[in-house]
Amino acid sequence: MAKKKRKKSKQTGIQKQRLLDVQRTKEFYKKLDEMAAIMGVENFTAKIPTFEKRLIHQSRVQPFRVVKGETNHLKPHQIKEATKELKLLLHNEFVEPIDNRGKISLYDFFSHFQTVKHFFRTIKDSHFPEAKEMKRKTHDAIEKLKTTIEFHKNWKT
Repeated sequence: MAKKKRKKSKQTGIQKQRLLDVQRTKEFYKKLDEMAAIMGVENFTAKIPTFEKRLIHQSRVQPFRVVKGETNHLKPHQIKEATKELKLLLHNEFVEPIDNRGKISLYDFFSHFQTVKHFFRTIKDSHFPEAKEMKRKTHDAIEKLKTTIEFHKNWKT
C-alpha cells in the first residue's frame, strides 16, 4: 500500500523566514563593520552591546525607492522597475569617501554609512565603554568627508 503524501506544514515557511531574517541581519552587521572601518573604527559591532546593535538595526537608514507622486500617472510595474534601476545604478557607482580607506557603493554610502553616522550622533559618551573613543573617530572621519565634499563641490575645470 502506497504511503500518503503529507502536506508541508506552515512552520517550515516560518522557519525559512526566520533563517532569512538572521542571514540578512548578519549581512547588515557585516556592512556596518565595513562602513565603520572606513570611518576608522575597527570591529564596530563587536565593541557595542547587543541592545545597541538591535537598536541600530531597527533604526537603520532605508535604501532609496521610487514612489508615485500626486501628479504622475505611473503604473505600479513602472514604479517597481524604476526602483530596480535606481538601486542598480547606486550599486554600480562608487565613492572613496575618506583617505583612500576603501571604495563603497553609493547605495551602501546612503544606507549603511549614514546609519553608522546617525548612531554616533545620537549616543552619549557613557553609553558603553568605548563609545567616547568611537564617537571621536567617526566625528573626525565625517569632518574629513565634509572637507572632501566641499573640495569637490568647489572644484572648477
